[in-house]
Amino acid sequence: KIRGPLAGDFVTSYRLTPEVTAKAYRVYIVDFTNRIEFRWMLYGCWNSSYNDLSPPPQLISGHQTAVSSTPYSTYYAKYVNDGNRLAVMSAPCWVGSGLRPYIAIDLERPRFVHSI
Repeated sequence: KIRGPLAGDFVTSYRLTPEVTAKAYRVYIVDFTNRIEFRWMLYGCWNSSYNDLSPPPQLISGHQTAVSSTPYSTYYAKYVNDGNRLAVMSAPCWVGSGLRPYIAIDLERPRFVHSI
């Protein structure tokens, strides 16, 4: 936990061991009420063959899988909303039209999320 300036402010961080290698994942904004709470979901394991030891990718929550890959080299994530592809907008990774806004990040190339 990382304490903030107020008594109720803190950040809890968790590290996955071993580290996850993935094709793509989502970051969901869960709560903005006096805090910011995020939830991330893995929905594509890199170079995994589906068998008993390596089942198909599973979400880390009950949300429906959405497609984020795009054939256009200028965009690495498509503006999507719970499985329904929409037109690419000015902010292709950000989905704010649903009840649970999220950021879809395609990891075909290494990248960092600098701000949300």
